[in-house]
Amino acid sequence: MAAASKKLDRVRIVLARSPFCHALSVVKSAAVATRPRSGGPKPHGTDPLIAERVRTFREAKGLTQAQLAGERYTKGFISLLETGRVGLSVGTAQYLASRLGISLAELLAAPVAGTEREQELRLVRAEAAFAAGQLDQALQIGKPLDRAGESHRARWLRLRGRIAVQTDHATEAVRLLDAALRLFRSQGTRELAARTLLDLAMAYGRVEAHGEAVHYALQCENAIYAGDVVDRTLELRVLSLLASLFVTIGDLTSADLRIERAKQVAQDVADPRAVGNLYASLAIAREREGDLEAALNFARKSLAAYEQLGIPANVGSLWNTVGWIYVQRKQYGRAEDALKKAAAIALETKDARLGGYVLQSQAELALARGDLGEAVRLAEESINTADSSKRGRATSLLVRARAIAAARRPIPEIDRAFREAVNGLKPFGQHLVAHAYEAHFEALVQRGRHAEASQAAANAFAALRSALG
Repeated sequence: MAAASKKLDRVRIVLARSPFCHALSVVKSAAVATRPRSGGPKPHGTDPLIAERVRTFREAKGLTQAQLAGERYTKGFISLLETGRVGLSVGTAQYLASRLGISLAELLAAPVAGTEREQELRLVRAEAAFAAGQLDQALQIGKPLDRAGESHRARWLRLRGRIAVQTDHATEAVRLLDAALRLFRSQGTRELAARTLLDLAMAYGRVEAHGEAVHYALQCENAIYAGDVVDRTLELRVLSLLASLFVTIGDLTSADLRIERAKQVAQDVADPRAVGNLYASLAIAREREGDLEAALNFARKSLAAYEQLGIPANVGSLWNTVGWIYVQRKQYGRAEDALKKAAAIALETKDARLGGYVLQSQAELALARGDLGEAVRLAEESINTADSSKRGRATSLLVRARAIAAARRPIPEIDRAFREAVNGLKPFGQHLVAHAYEAHFEALVQRGRHAEASQAAANAFAALRSALG
């Protein structure tokens, strides 16, 4: 009995420290406020700030009240909730947070007053704009928060860091997210600290710093299992990222372990977007392993999830992934069809970033088919696309260099093309740089330039040593 009592006490301590308990207390307060009191004034509903958050995030996501309600609630209920005239249960809060694409803690932050309240509302609007993909608008809305008090500064730094990741400014993102993490830890905000660990892992992953990315992703995984955050969707994202990272660094045993756990967690996650993201990550992981059949299977599952959700950007990106997998499988007709669909979506949605990646995949297809002039043209079009990502331009430089080499252009032209590719790829990690040097080595060997090829090989090995730490 004594041992059982001690174990129960430990469970209580873990639960007491969990950020979920704060959310639960906020919901209970809102629910208590709606109970009739005999002989007293009429009850109040949800805290107005929470009601404002629901409305702001809903509008930013482009959802009507009926769409947010889904099959579980009614448009009238959402209307009452957004005007603070009805209470909020734990189940309702979790359901709405999932449909809005935010965490329960973000929906149910502690109420504030005065200037703090104004800053909170501004931060909520900026976070809502970010959730809707309106990155420039999010920065514009949140700009005054550069002078915010400490209670909001950490969240604003994290938001800026997440925007920097999305806009290919990963080095700046690391600086901002590290500062946010320190503040969250000093404030004892365990849940947001855990979420920021995942953000940092993703930022380091963008610059191919895989050791650091794994380090922070594992810290986030440990925080989840320690009870710092209760969120199966977050757990699914962490497992997906770790699987992809372990594949990249060659630890296939650890990758397979995370993949199997991710599949189990996916069964408990009601968020189809998170499941779609899982399958997209698994497709990339399997493609890097060389298991193209599994990669194609996961890509199709992800594509089906995104099509069901009606998210054009994700659908277009997955068609591009499917096309690239078909290129590697030498199924060029199917690759062409998939890439045409991706290109059509990029054009329809005016998504130049996606368009740049599709042009790069089309260049790879032309190169695989031996249409070298077309490969160079498409790669250069990708490079010159105004809103194409920096990473996309850099990898297109490599496709262009490989096509120029395959066309047996003069050696100085080939050397110059690979030099441009290497310089473009340097900000995105030594693994990609090594890949460029390896391609240069192969091109030089084919031309009988063994001395220069030897130097390219030495450069490739040096880059790999640097990448592996």
